[in-house]
Amino acid sequence: MSINSEIGKGLQEEDEGAIRDLLTQTQISCVGYIIKNGGTKETAQDLISENLIKLIYKLKEENAAIGNIYAYFIRMVKNAWMGQKRKEKAQPLIMALDDPDQYLQIVAGMGYQSESQDFSDKRISAIRQSWKLIRTDCRELLHQFYVSELRMSVIAENMGYTYEFVRVKKKRCWDAFEKIFFLELEKQYKDG
Repeated sequence: MSINSEIGKGLQEEDEGAIRDLLTQTQISCVGYIIKNGGTKETAQDLISENLIKLIYKLKEENAAIGNIYAYFIRMVKNAWMGQKRKEKAQPLIMALDDPDQYLQIVAGMGYQSESQDFSDKRISAIRQSWKLIRTDCRELLHQFYVSELRMSVIAENMGYTYEFVRVKKKRCWDAFEKIFFLELEKQYKDG
């Protein structure tokens, strides 16, 4: 009897030793993969548990013949993680193009850390004002890139421009937004 058929039979019978062996052999690989790809140890543990149940069910109910159970289980967990990531990314973003509050995440991505609530309030106000002051075509382009997370080629097609033009225009629009933002932030401090 091969090691796979022994483990498979043990898992079908929900044998504690077989489950422990499967987890011992696969946990490091599964957890490492998920953490490396933006997950947490807790998320990895949850996916391992969910997929262990699925594997046992598959072996019991479908009487499946699986070649290498360890590799199969690792692939199940990795696929579940990637499916979860795709589902999170596919969540529709329902935001208005002219709503400046949604762009707080953009400025947070610029690496600005608030030292105090006062700074944070002024920054939010500066973002709102900056967003209103940049050109509409820049707002649209930045919205598609940062909020809708569209690829540059898709944005170019949507806006009727070439890829190269959109690449350069995005940089210019971002620079304009950033410049206006700093001017508005400076104005907020002078006024406040």
